[in-house]
Amino acid sequence: MRIIILLLIAGVVFAQNPFPLISIKEIQWVHPDSLHKADSLQAAGVAFNSANFPHWIEDSRYWHVPPLSATQYGDTFTVVGIVMNKPQIYTLGDRYVVFIQDTSGGPWSGIIVLANNTASPETQATGIQVLDTGMVVKIVGRVEEFPASSSTGYTELFTVIPDPQTKQIIPIEVLDWKPSRPDPVEVKVSDFVRGNASVGGHKINFSSGEQWEDVYVIIKDVKVSNRSYNAATGRWTWWIADDSGNVMQVYDGSRYFRSGSAGFDPNWTPPPAGTRLEYIRGVIVGVSSGYAITPLYPEDIKILSYAPEINHSFTNPQKREPALPSSSDQVKVRAIVKVTDPQPGVTVDTVKLLYSVNYGNFNEILMAKVGGDTLWEGIIPAQANGSLVRYFFKAVDSKGQSSILPGDTSQNIYFYFVKDGELMIKDLQYTILRNGNTGFWDLRVKVRGIVTADTSDFPAEAIPNAGSKDQLRVYIQDDTSAWSGIRLYGSASHVLKRGDSVEVIGIVRERNNVTEIVVDSVRIIARNKPIYSPVVVKTGEVGNKPNGTESSEKWESMLIEFRNVLITDIDPDRNGGTFREFVVDDGTGPCRVNDDGAYKFSNYPPDTSLGFTILYVGNRISYLRGIFYYSFGNYKLEPRQDDDFGTITRVEVAYNSEVPDKFELLQNYPNPFNPSTYIEYRLPRQSYVTLKVYDVLGREIATLVDEVQRAGSYRVKFENSQISSGVYFYVLRAEGFVAVKKMMLLK
Repeated sequence: MRIIILLLIAGVVFAQNPFPLISIKEIQWVHPDSLHKADSLQAAGVAFNSANFPHWIEDSRYWHVPPLSATQYGDTFTVVGIVMNKPQIYTLGDRYVVFIQDTSGGPWSGIIVLANNTASPETQATGIQVLDTGMVVKIVGRVEEFPASSSTGYTELFTVIPDPQTKQIIPIEVLDWKPSRPDPVEVKVSDFVRGNASVGGHKINFSSGEQWEDVYVIIKDVKVSNRSYNAATGRWTWWIADDSGNVMQVYDGSRYFRSGSAGFDPNWTPPPAGTRLEYIRGVIVGVSSGYAITPLYPEDIKILSYAPEINHSFTNPQKREPALPSSSDQVKVRAIVKVTDPQPGVTVDTVKLLYSVNYGNFNEILMAKVGGDTLWEGIIPAQANGSLVRYFFKAVDSKGQSSILPGDTSQNIYFYFVKDGELMIKDLQYTILRNGNTGFWDLRVKVRGIVTADTSDFPAEAIPNAGSKDQLRVYIQDDTSAWSGIRLYGSASHVLKRGDSVEVIGIVRERNNVTEIVVDSVRIIARNKPIYSPVVVKTGEVGNKPNGTESSEKWESMLIEFRNVLITDIDPDRNGGTFREFVVDDGTGPCRVNDDGAYKFSNYPPDTSLGFTILYVGNRISYLRGIFYYSFGNYKLEPRQDDDFGTITRVEVAYNSEVPDKFELLQNYPNPFNPSTYIEYRLPRQSYVTLKVYDVLGREIATLVDEVQRAGSYRVKFENSQISSGVYFYVLRAEGFVAVKKMMLLK
């Protein structure tokens, strides 16, 4: 018999609960027509992670897209559910996380409950920290969606809700304590995904998968299809597949299944590719690739048959040498192979290296044991200059259990190019893989380049502009052609400054889907060299693309420039603007702009107190430069300093629907002006309109209008604090009508 202990927290007065009681199912339920629409859009070729896919299609009806100044984004309710995990076993930053499930079970019955700041008295006052598996609880929470701008987000319930009148904390009530979690619902991989989610190009099954979000499920008879280790984060990513080739991710939310410092066992590893699972149980969550299953406790995975473990991710000895083979080089390829079957006496029987040249048939090489019991080596013959060599491994143990690495060689494979010549950054960045990963991962290289951004451009310390930053960043570039930029990581690179011509030695890694060199040493060849001019690209060519998309990936870590962009969104994450990212569009499609640079512009109004210039929807920027970057599922531009922002024009347009009888451009007023003036014009019929401002040399200063407009009269405000006193011209073009007028700025 269990005893429920009621904790009284000193100094906290609890309020009565004023929020309505509803079921979890009512919060989670999404109309089937919306979900079928999501499926049909994908069938028609609209990718679930593309810009024109409706990201809100699986959101709760109790979630509301907030204005920038909003502090609450969803409705607040009371729910009752059974706790599926202790909050301390789930890792999600400085938060307590529990999954609860409606006691009636079935579809739509689960939800994730979160409380920020585990050390705060308010969070502790809710009692969430003492919850345990099987408790039936009554919880008050606010409905949210995360990520709010993604079609793969999931519904959350945030606690620490005070009474709106008294502002007192409403505690979690424990109503009962069941002996165990409810039985999981049996589902299939195909309920959630069609295709291989580990490599992209797959389709999410919203209509059959969304109902199981945050629900405890079981998937039977699957194999581990692939796994990869990110040395930069210390975490594994792994995937399970059914016999039809449908692949979904296993998410490492539980500390039982996470390696590194956040895990209960820092040395934990997922089962190797090829391992057969009798079942895997867990809750369904949303990740960037769609739905993922998250096992919570060790007993949630049962292995049916064990595959040998193959490892091709190490640096000592070098896993492939030479790193860049010439046409006269044989290539030594190494792998570490271990037995995973717990039965005594099982050994590794054979290890094979299979390679293909220029997409030809695969050839087999029997690898030899060269170091202790685990290190194996094979030699690929020399190939002609320019050849593409792809390869993978197959291991068989003495019980006949086998594995291959990578797990799905049709989509993910090791590779290198043969080159007679010097190693360039392009050799490191260019990839044949859909996920954008380099073929030089874990290899030590030496390259040269010119520094395009240094630690003064991307400081790591917490600064008021955006809170805690990423690590200090340095970027180098050796050309303006695609694939020619790379990020440097490590303190050895921090001495570098913009314009330094350098030689860098280090190990190539992928950190959060960005290729970088972990620097061992640098040699400064020369100082104050001209840096490469930014490459002009279109926002629609690079923004809102899945990771690894070549049109975006090829500009990763390079200095690029957008021209004549309009700010179209100042809160793409729908979190009140606190992430300080915004979206720009040059007319070809949107692209995000990140906030990690040391510039003094912000989309978050409270930053005015810090001396920042606030940006608004409708602002035009004549050019916007920065390092092209990828993070949190999005390609983004990273401006460095204020001079990466061109002329910023705040545009206000007033409209009068009364139809005039002719095209007309009126004189601006006031004129002369400081700091703003109004320009009026009239359209007798719907027209494609441009209204631009030029200086006396004919250089474009601002584009105020560039769109189709209805018939009527318009008034546009022109304000620009960054231009000097003098004469300027504004030009209206509408169909065949062109008019030019002069105005004067006096400061």
